[in-house]
Amino acid sequence: MKKSVYKIPLEQTRAFSSLLSDYISQNDKITSFIHFASSAEGLKKCLDSCSFPIERRLVLQEVLKEEYGDFQLSEKVKEHLERISSPDTYFITTGQQIHVLGGPLYVLYKIASTLQLAATCKRLMPDKHFVPLFWMASEDHDLEEIDHLTIFGKRYQAELKGKGPAGRVSTEGLAEWIDSLPDIPEVFKKAYRQYGNLSQATLYWLNELFGKHGLVVLDADHPKLKQQFIPILEKELLEGISIAAVRQQTAALEEQGYKSQIFPRDINVFYISAEGRNRIVLENGRYTVLNTNTVFDQKSLLEELHKHPESFSPNVVLRPVYQEYILPNIAYIGGPAEVAYWLQLQKVFEVLNLHMPVVLPRNFAMVVGKQQMSKLNKLGLRPESVFLPDEELKQFFLAEKKHVIPEWTDVAGSLDKLWEHIEEKSLKADANLKDWLAAEKHKVQKQLENIEKRVAKTYEQKLEQEMKQLSTLKEKLLPGGGLQERSDSFLSFLINDPDFIDEIIPLFDPLDFGFNIVVYED
Repeated sequence: MKKSVYKIPLEQTRAFSSLLSDYISQNDKITSFIHFASSAEGLKKCLDSCSFPIERRLVLQEVLKEEYGDFQLSEKVKEHLERISSPDTYFITTGQQIHVLGGPLYVLYKIASTLQLAATCKRLMPDKHFVPLFWMASEDHDLEEIDHLTIFGKRYQAELKGKGPAGRVSTEGLAEWIDSLPDIPEVFKKAYRQYGNLSQATLYWLNELFGKHGLVVLDADHPKLKQQFIPILEKELLEGISIAAVRQQTAALEEQGYKSQIFPRDINVFYISAEGRNRIVLENGRYTVLNTNTVFDQKSLLEELHKHPESFSPNVVLRPVYQEYILPNIAYIGGPAEVAYWLQLQKVFEVLNLHMPVVLPRNFAMVVGKQQMSKLNKLGLRPESVFLPDEELKQFFLAEKKHVIPEWTDVAGSLDKLWEHIEEKSLKADANLKDWLAAEKHKVQKQLENIEKRVAKTYEQKLEQEMKQLSTLKEKLLPGGGLQERSDSFLSFLINDPDFIDEIIPLFDPLDFGFNIVVYED
């Protein structure tokens, strides 16, 4: 199904914060908080300043090859894996929680933006190699955020068995649950039927759907990768290096009127055990794992860290640091909230003397189906009209319809002129007809008024029906008053349009931050 795209200013949607608008426009208020601009020039400068130890490249390469195991890989993914060890290879990264069955549309948009930016970087810097990477947030333990999806406006919720990091949660029972849902593509059924945990299942379907486009997928919850991160974890556990840096940066941002997205702890590390993923806190010289009976002194904590680094998990403050520590990364693509919290982390990277990537907003979009576009055309509206608040949209719609509803003043005027001729001819015959003519004219005027009222009522009924259609249409395109991309699963489109993913990807321009209106064509 052929699709086209056009853009509107992001501000026209009224759905994004002033921080994001200022970030995109490089407002003077925010430039001091940005390492590299979200532009071609910024990407080049970032790459020029990026150095990465060969030792970490080799470990990353080893882990990725191990994780993919006997998966069927595209030639693009194979090439990416082989070239990781090259000093001329760099990563373009996005990340997301591992939603059951894929999650909302914006997950697809993140991936599409990442694939497109890797291609753009290759055109800008043809002597380098760029790997588009999806970072599975497999250590996140908020299962309530990933256990559901909305298909065709109906919410479906899975029962996830287990606790702790999402990636380690069992897929037991998910295959049977998926079989009860309408028209789920076979690739997803196979993923949750054949693989034992959410990380493996997610890696499978991501590779099947996006591997041909070159997407590489990483589960960083791995002992060999955590082993490399021990020096940073030690600093955080013993010195609490991140809290002061984040607070300093946050205070500066708040002075400019921006809101915080993350709130640092004294220690920004979790401990993973059979009892789940729980915070580590320092109390009276001892390290306590909340909601458990586990307590360490400093010596035993460091012994545990060096022996089992996979048991230690960075929180939202240190996760980006972990990412940049183990990846030769020059760009991170995220949603509005991610852009905001990366800004809060600038001082952390400075304190740790770590390279910070270019942070780019993902592409944003609304998909308008054929039937929806047809209804909009009949109503005389453009898709972006739905972003108007309800009352403004109503007034705008009614104002547009005034051009359609006929005016009757010209008819009344014509009747007056016609009656003058009638009177002129009639009174020549008999002057006594004047009162009778006046009475007859009054009857005709009343008939004309009745016709006008009847026609007006017909239009009002039609307008009422159209207003209901408009309200229904707005709810489809902006479910619950929010952006479509934040609630509708991309399965809502993939089920009816198997080429949806492949055709969406090339429509996006990762360096153009307008809002995309994707329209199905005949």
